[in-house]
Order: sequence, then structure tokens, then C-alpha cells
Amino acid sequence: MSKAKNDGPQMRTTDGGDRISVEMLRAYLIWTLSHDAVRDQADELIFDHAVHGHLHPTAAAVALRELVDEMILTATDEDWQAVFEALAAEARETIPELKQPPSPGSSRGQRLKNTLREARRWWVERF
Repeated sequence: MSKAKNDGPQMRTTDGGDRISVEMLRAYLIWTLSHDAVRDQADELIFDHAVHGHLHPTAAAVALRELVDEMILTATDEDWQAVFEALAAEARETIPELKQPPSPGSSRGQRLKNTLREARRWWVERF
């Protein structure tokens, strides 16, 4: 995985050119590390550092990153396809208008994209 560019204290830029606020990025990383798939290992690292002082903060931070990287790299193309299909099905269920795709570049298409983003944001905020 390549590293994102540091755009100063408030923003980061991905390799693809998208910008994300540091606050949102860090919230995402905390949420990711709170997932059952890595929570025990993350808690162990934090405990070892906070209680025993076994790890330097930099080493602990690198180890947390490696936990997330390992999970992402473990996913196969089949896993990513299944994730895509689940998200697409959820979008079609949540927004019935998506069952009939708009023509590319149409204003209806942009409205549907915005609606889908809002629906996904609502879902993520609650879970």
C-alpha cells in the first residue's frame, strides 16, 4: 500500500487525488481497529504499551497499521466482488430509483449518486 500525501494538519490526499479530512480519516481508522477482526490484537498492543511500556509509541502505531493492512491484503478478488455485490444490492434496496439506471452524465444520475452517498453516510454513522 502506498502512503497518502500529507496536505498539512487538516487534510490528506490519497494516491488517487481524493482529499479527506484528518478528523474523518482518524475516526475511520479507530472504527476499523474496533472491529472484532482485529480488536483483540489492537487491545493487546495498546495494553502492552499503556500498562507495561513494552512498545515505543512509534512501534505500536506501526503495528496497528500492520493489523489493518493484513486484513485488507487477506481479502481475495472473490471477497471484494462479494463486498461490491452486497453494497450494490443494499443501494438498490435503499433507493428504488437505482433499479432503473440513468443515462451516464445525466442530472438524475448525479442526484442518485448524492442520495446513495447520504444513505451510506447515514448507515455508517449509526453502525
